[in-house]
Amino acid sequence: MTNDEIMQLYAGYDEDDDDCGLDEFLDRLDDEYETFEERLKRYDITLVELRRKYAEFSEWYGKMTERIGTECGQKAIVCRALCRYIRNNGFDDDIIRFWCVCASEYYDYIFPDGYDKDEQSILYNFLALESDIEDFIYRIKNEEAVKKEFRSLRENIGFVDEPLAEIDFRRLYHEFSFRFDIKGSELEANLEKVTSDICRSPQLYKVAPLVYYGVIMRQTRKMTDAKDYEPNYRAVFETRVRCIDKDNGKNISVMQSHIEMYVFFKQFLEGQFDEYFCDMGFSVMSNISQCGLFPIYGIIRPLFCQLRDESFTAFPNGYYDNPVAVGADVHRGDISDYEYYDEKLPPKFRLLGKIRPYIAENERFSQEYLDLVVKNETDKCMPVVLSIFNGAGVESRFIKPDLMDVVYAVIIDELQKHISSSVQTELLEMLGAFMKGDAQYE
Repeated sequence: MTNDEIMQLYAGYDEDDDDCGLDEFLDRLDDEYETFEERLKRYDITLVELRRKYAEFSEWYGKMTERIGTECGQKAIVCRALCRYIRNNGFDDDIIRFWCVCASEYYDYIFPDGYDKDEQSILYNFLALESDIEDFIYRIKNEEAVKKEFRSLRENIGFVDEPLAEIDFRRLYHEFSFRFDIKGSELEANLEKVTSDICRSPQLYKVAPLVYYGVIMRQTRKMTDAKDYEPNYRAVFETRVRCIDKDNGKNISVMQSHIEMYVFFKQFLEGQFDEYFCDMGFSVMSNISQCGLFPIYGIIRPLFCQLRDESFTAFPNGYYDNPVAVGADVHRGDISDYEYYDEKLPPKFRLLGKIRPYIAENERFSQEYLDLVVKNETDKCMPVVLSIFNGAGVESRFIKPDLMDVVYAVIIDELQKHISSSVQTELLEMLGAFMKGDAQYE
C-alpha cells in the first residue's frame, strides 16, 4: 500500500470516535494490505508471465533512456532528459508511455537509483505501474474528447415515451433523506419526477449522478418547496466557476459539500453509469475538481490537477539521497522537524525564509547539484551548500555549532525539494502538449 492509499484510509480515522480507535484503524490497515500472491490473483497473471512482462518492459525502458539521451539513471536526470527531448523532437506513443512511467508514483518503488530492490518488491509495484500507465494514456488521449461530448450532451437532451431503465426511487429518497436530513413531500415528489425524466432520457440516464447532484445543489429551494416542479436541465448542467485559488473562509466547506453530494449519488447508482464520463462532466459543470486547497476523494479529477496535487519527488530514495545527512549521520527526524523549530525563532534568525527564495532565484545551484548527481559525486556537494548558506544572508553567528550539520542537511533537502518542484512543473508542461495533441512540441 502506498503512502497516498494509507492517508486516504487514515482520513476515515477519528481519534475522538469511540467506535474506531487506533487499534481498530491499524487492524483495518492490515486488512487493506495486499500480499504479492493476492495482487497476482487480482491482476490474473502468473509469476512466470509477470517476469516475462517485466523483462520486456526493462528492455523497452533501456532503449527509451538511450533514445532521450539521459546522462544517468537517476530520476531527476531521466525526467529532465525526457522533457528536453520532447521540446526538441516532439513526441509519439512511446514517448507518451515513457512520460507516464516518470509521472507515476510507482516509478519510485521500481527504479531507486543506486539501491537494490528484491524481485518481489519490484514485480509487486510493476503491476501497479502498468495500471497507472494504461490509465494515464487513456486519459491523455480521451479527456478533452469526453469533456466535449458532455458539452454536446447537455445541449441535446431528449425524451422518449417508454422508460429506458429503472431506478429505485423510494430507496433513493430514503437513503438521501437519512444521509442529509433533507426531506418533505414536495422533495419526494420532485425527486420522483426527476427520476422519471432520467429514465425516459438517454442523455440524462447516461449522467444520472450529475442530474441528481445538479437539481439538489443548484435548484435546492425549488426541489424542496415547489409543487410539480419542472427542472431546466440545461441550466442544471451549465458551467459555474468558483473561487478555488484561496480560502476565503467559506468556499472550501461549500465545495466539499458539493463533492459529498455528488459522490453520494455516484455510490447509490454504482454500476449504472460511466464513472469517467460523469466525473469529466462534473469538471465541466464547475471548476471544483481543479481545486488544490483540500484533498478530493471519490472523483476522477482532470489528470493535470490530479498529478499537480500528488506528492512528487525527483529523489525517490528520500533520506538516503541526502548526502549531507547520510555523511554526517543526521537523524532524518531532525530534518523533518527543523521547519517547526525554525518557525519558533525570531524572523531575522530564521533559515528557511532566506534559503528558499535564494535557491528559487538562483537556478545555478540546482544545475550544479544535478551535475554532481550525473557524476555520482554528490558527496562533494558542500561547496554548493556553503554558497547557498553564505549567499542567503543567514545569521550564522546565532546557529548553535552542534546544529550546523542539521542546517547543512536541511539546505540539501530544500534544494532537492526545489529541483523536484521544477521537474514536476516540466512534466506537467509536457502533459499540456500531449492534451493539445501537438506532436511537434515548440
